[in-house]
This record gives sequence, C-alpha cells and structure tokens, in this order.
Amino acid sequence: MSSGARLSAMAISDRRARERTEREQRILRVAREVAERDGWEAVTTRRLSEAIEYSQPVLYSHFPDGKAGIAAALALVGARELGAAIRDRRGLHGRRGRSCYGWPKPISASPRRIPSSTGSCSRRRRHWSSPTPAHPPR
Repeated sequence: MSSGARLSAMAISDRRARERTEREQRILRVAREVAERDGWEAVTTRRLSEAIEYSQPVLYSHFPDGKAGIAAALALVGARELGAAIRDRRGLHGRRGRSCYGWPKPISASPRRIPSSTGSCSRRRRHWSSPTPAHPPR
C-alpha cells in the first residue's frame, strides 16, 4: 500500500469517526430535548430515530442498550455540565488565595501566620499532644 493510499484510508477513517461522534451527540441532544419537553417516558428509540432521520439499527449501533444506554450517556453529560457549572460558580479556575476546596482561606490560616502550615491541601492531621514523660516540654 502506498503512502498516499494510507493517508487516504486514514482520512476516511477519521471522517467516519468524526461523523459517528457527531451523530451520537445529535442523538443525545434530541433525547434531552424530548425529555425536557415531553418527559422521559416520551423518549423512545422509534421517536429518536425519526427525529434524527436515521433508522433504529443506527441508533442501536451507538447505544446497544437502547433507552438505558441513552439515559446513562445523558447522566454523564449532565454530571460534566454540573461539575463545570460548580467550578465556574466557585471560580476554581484561579486558585490563588483559595483552599483546595475553592473557599477563600481564612486570614488566621495563612502560611505566614502559622509557620508549621504547609499551605497545601494535604490531608495530614497534626496531632498536638500534651507533655508526657515520653514528650517532655521544651
């Protein structure tokens, strides 16, 4: 196989993969629109296949579990959107002056005031023990 033929085959496979992804996103978009408008009971493979203008076997090639697979995919999309909305709301894209959870650090917890603080989000707990014979006061 010549290099030109390989490049052509790669271009075709890339195009097919891109079209498949676009078709899958279209199925999910239409399913979400139908569910928001008419309720989840109205989301059927027949209705979706008519709306996206593809046959039901094409829809099942993307989601072999049918409606359950579409529901799972929509749940993932929704979780990603929720996570992005929370991050945007809290402003986690710029962490300067914020704790690892996105909340502003209290002034008393700044590393400059407490020398033993690492200033990072480590989960280690500091155990402050009272003076004992094993640990006499300094």
